[in-house]
Amino acid sequence: MEQKGGGSSPEFLSTHPAGKTRIADLRVISEKVLPLYEGARVRR
Repeated sequence: MEQKGGGSSPEFLSTHPAGKTRIADLRVISEKVLPLYEGARVRR
């Protein structure tokens, strides 16, 4: 995304997180949510 967008402004001025921040956040969140999701699938 950064390569396609050209120059970038500071992240705090953006309406969306930077690509690297977004990826890091998704990794942390998925580690918390995936066990809950898998547990819910088993109970069906």
